[in-house]
Parts: sequence; C-alpha cells; structure tokens
Amino acid sequence: MRTKAQKIHLVRRTQFHHYGIKPKHIVLGIAIFGFVACAIAQFLS
Repeated sequence: MRTKAQKIHLVRRTQFHHYGIKPKHIVLGIAIFGFVACAIAQFLS
C-alpha cells in the first residue's frame, strides 16, 4: 500500500512539475521576446 501511494505521489509530483513549469517558461519567453522586439523597434525608429 505504502509503495503504491508513494508511486502515485511521485507521478503526481512529476506531472505537476511537467505541466507547472513549462507554461511559466513559455510566458517568460514571450515576455523577453516582446521586450526585445520593443527595444529593437524603438532603436530603429
């Protein structure tokens, strides 16, 4: 019982890590890309 519960907990943790971290990285990437694009646009104009 205990090992099964630990296994489920581990799967839940890895899934949370997999689905919880990626969106942050995507948002951070879009934010950095947008900032760089604005900086380039201001530099050129």
